[in-house]
Amino acid sequence: MSGNGVYRGPRLRDAALISPPDLSRTLFWEAEGSISARQIVARAAALAERLPERGTAVVFHERRDYFVAALIAAWSRGATAVLPAGSGARDLEGIIGGADGAYCLSEQPLRQSPAIPVFIGAALPAGDAAAWIPSLPMDATAIRIFTSGSTGVPTGNDKSWATLAAAAAPTARMIGLDRLCTPSIVATVPSNHMYGLELTVLQVLQAGASVHVERPAYPADIARCLVESPSPRVLVTTPFHLRGLMESDIVLPPVARVISATAPMSAEFALSAERRICAPVHEIYGFTEIGSVATREPARQSDWTMRDDLIAISDGGVAVAAWRSFEDRKPFPDVVEVVDERRIRLLGRSRDIVKVAGKRASLPGLSAELTRIPGVEDGVLILMAEDEGRGLVSRLAAFVVAPALSATQIRHELRRFIDPAFMPRYVFHVSSLPRNETGKLRQGDLQKLAAEKLFRDELL
Repeated sequence: MSGNGVYRGPRLRDAALISPPDLSRTLFWEAEGSISARQIVARAAALAERLPERGTAVVFHERRDYFVAALIAAWSRGATAVLPAGSGARDLEGIIGGADGAYCLSEQPLRQSPAIPVFIGAALPAGDAAAWIPSLPMDATAIRIFTSGSTGVPTGNDKSWATLAAAAAPTARMIGLDRLCTPSIVATVPSNHMYGLELTVLQVLQAGASVHVERPAYPADIARCLVESPSPRVLVTTPFHLRGLMESDIVLPPVARVISATAPMSAEFALSAERRICAPVHEIYGFTEIGSVATREPARQSDWTMRDDLIAISDGGVAVAAWRSFEDRKPFPDVVEVVDERRIRLLGRSRDIVKVAGKRASLPGLSAELTRIPGVEDGVLILMAEDEGRGLVSRLAAFVVAPALSATQIRHELRRFIDPAFMPRYVFHVSSLPRNETGKLRQGDLQKLAAEKLFRDELL
C-alpha cells in the first residue's frame, strides 16, 4: 500500500463485491419492504449497459439502494467512482478537472455547469433474474472520496477495493456489529462521506448488515425508518442529529446501539443519549485517509481504542496510525497523544487550539460549553481573522441559534464555564448554522458568515 491507501503491488485476484455471496440476502429496507442483493445486481447490470467503458463516474445518488447500484454499475465498466463532498457546480468542476470520460450518475437531472453526460436510472424497473455475484480486482481504484472541507479545501483520496473491503470486518468488530445477528442500520449521514460510506455501504456489501434506503434527519423520520427496519436496529448518526432526537418526544422502537462520529461528545451528553434511546452509544474517531480508526463509549471512557488491524505509534514526535499487516502509516490530522499502541487520547485539532494571553483552549470545547446553555439550540465559537492593518487583533466570535436569549445573557452564562480570556467579543444571532449533511461546519462557510455579519453590523 502507498499514497492514499491504494494497493501498488502485484495484481491480485478479483474479489466479490457482495460478501457473504448470497443473492437472496436483504441489503436494503424501505417502507414497502426489503430489497435483495439479486435486485440490486439486476439494476446495476441494466444501468451498466448504458455506461461508457472506464472513465470517471461522479455519483450523486442520495437513496442508498440507488447509490450502491450505481457503484456496482460503474465498477463493472472499469470506472473509478468519485464521491464529491458537495453537490454544487463548483464541487463538480473541482473534482473532474481534466478527467477524460467523466460522467455523472443521479436519480434526477443535475443543474451543473460542466457539460458532461448524466445517466439517470439506478432504480430501473429491472427484474430480479441476476444470478451472478459481481467482482472487482483487489488493486482497482474503486473510490475517490473527498474530505468534508471542515478545516479547509476538500481534498481527494483514492481507495482500492482491497483497502475498502479489508476494513469492513475490523470496523464491525470495533463497534460490536459482529455481535449482532444481521443488524439493520438507519443512518442520518450520507453515503458519499467516509463515515457514511463505511457504515452504509461497506457494512452492507461486505459485513452482512442491511440499511434503510433513506437518510432521515428529523426525529419523526428517524423513528419511522427505525420502525420500517427489523431488529436488531443500529442508529448511525452525529451529535447534531442526536441532539435533535433527544430534545423531541418521539417514541422510538428498540435500538440495539447508537454509533456516532464527526465530533466527540461529552460524557454527560452521551449518558443522556443512552437514557433517551435506551441503547449504548459508541463513538467512532476517524479521518478520510484511513476511515474509522478508533472507538470509545463516551459515557464511560475518555481514551479511544484502536481498530484491531491498526496500531498507534509516536514516530519522531508525530502520532501516526499504522497497519499491522503491511508497511503503511498515516499521521493523525489531530493533536493525539499515543497512550500505547492500542489506545490514543484525542486532544483536538491543531488549528482548533486557541491561545490568548498565554492560555490555551480548544474551539470545540468552548463551543460545547456554549451549547450547554439552556435556550441555545445550536452554537459555535470561531477565531475571526480581522483586518490586522487597522490595528485589530484576532478575537473569538460566537454564532448562536437562541431566539429567547440576548447576547448579554449568553455572555453571563458563559462566564460560569469558561475563562474570561476566551469570552467571545461578538455574539451573533442566526436562524441556523450552515451545517453540511454530516452536521459539520466548514471553515469557509463560517468565515463567510462572519464577514457578512461584520459588514452588516458595521463593526469593521
